Amino acid sequence: MKIFAIVSAFVVVGVTHGEARAEMPLACRPTVGKDAAIVLDGKPIGMMASNDPDHPGAIIAYPFDVGHVLMAWAAPGHYGRPDGSELYLLDCKTRKYTTYAKGDFGHSALLPDGKTLVFGDGDGRGIGLFTIATKQAKGLTYPPAFKPDGPECDGREPGLHDIVTRLDLDADLLEFERGGSCGFEGDWESTPYFIDHITTTPSKPRRGFPIATIASGAGDVAWAARSACGASATVWSSADAGATWTKHAIPKAKGGVTAIIIDATQPDRVAVATGACDPSPGGGPRVPAPDRVHVTHDGGATWQVAMLPARLAQEFTNPSTLASTDGMIEHLAFWQHDEDHNDAMWTSTDAGAHWQRAKTLKPAPTARQQVARVRDVNLEASNDGVVVRRAKGPTIRVYPYRAN
Repeated sequence: MKIFAIVSAFVVVGVTHGEARAEMPLACRPTVGKDAAIVLDGKPIGMMASNDPDHPGAIIAYPFDVGHVLMAWAAPGHYGRPDGSELYLLDCKTRKYTTYAKGDFGHSALLPDGKTLVFGDGDGRGIGLFTIATKQAKGLTYPPAFKPDGPECDGREPGLHDIVTRLDLDADLLEFERGGSCGFEGDWESTPYFIDHITTTPSKPRRGFPIATIASGAGDVAWAARSACGASATVWSSADAGATWTKHAIPKAKGGVTAIIIDATQPDRVAVATGACDPSPGGGPRVPAPDRVHVTHDGGATWQVAMLPARLAQEFTNPSTLASTDGMIEHLAFWQHDEDHNDAMWTSTDAGAHWQRAKTLKPAPTARQQVARVRDVNLEASNDGVVVRRAKGPTIRVYPYRAN
């Protein structure tokens, strides 16, 4: 499970009332002004782009006709739960608006026909298809079922919802999040789901295979690990730029993988950080806290484990990341920060066997590596496998778990 992050507003063109017209411009463009108020030409229309003025939403707008636009807003909500509004018809001249359809249209996307939106209905009934001209809605998925995953829900009904996040027209793939307020202190917890080849017949969505991090080395070598929380510490390697993958189980690993370091000159030498997603006293699983480093010198055939000092976990509760200081897996650096944002940097010169707190704090990597470059190929970590993007030729999606 992962905490859902609000997505940016889609930039969409091509919707009309009646027949689809490609690249029809917006008759007007509403924006978010001061205190989350929606404004048009600098003047408020009398609507807020969020239920919380301190956390303004993003506006999503679709063309309708020469004098109107369809609009909705999406914003971070209570405890991280994403809020999405109804669909409104805005008169560009008078700045008056009326409700056009009910549902979560703040998270929606336009299908290629230019006439149909895919959206979350907002009431736990699944993903729906909405025909703009007739205002008719039809279910695209079966409703989400409540299945408690553990004590973090405390036996409570989490109120599951489906929230549209992305429509990949090239792959004919819809991505959405299915989740509920079932985590730490009621945080919004969600899991990615996918629908292939959208039709008007309700379908059963499939679970995605999220990749947490990916790294590349010399030659055509790449390594990847699946989503860090809720997954076993397993990594996959590819020696042919992502075309095929080999699975490597890591003995004595605990929890999920948080970082992969490939030696710059010897790609068979790899360091992997792992850690558990232990539930905190007040709720569900959080981001994994690395407590050990695993090293292989033979491409994953054998592994050695080195523990991080216990005082790191005690003093700095929210670990950041692991990196090499010079490209060699013996020379590692580990950054952490605590709840008071006190940063610390630890270094090792023997692949994690011993650690010293650095006297000088250097900038830490901003996030886990999400893109690996192998010759002329980009390998991208995604919520559904590894995206293999070549300079020439089609973009494909591969799933390391299908490896032998």
